[in-house]
Amino acid sequence: MQCLHGVPGAAFVIVRREALKSAVSRTYYLDLRRLAEMQDQRGTPFTPSVHAYYALVEALREYED
Repeated sequence: MQCLHGVPGAAFVIVRREALKSAVSRTYYLDLRRLAEMQDQRGTPFTPSVHAYYALVEALREYED
């Protein structure tokens, strides 16, 4: 994210859904299976860092230009 000049608070995760079925999380905040389930329900378990997402969108626009 630093290369895009984005602020901390957003990350990309690429994972096969099949792999998530057997995933075991060691931390509450990085439980990717739970996060994917919440995403499927169009929700989030935590208050999103809205300013970080707006900054990411702007950084992606700048990168595209």
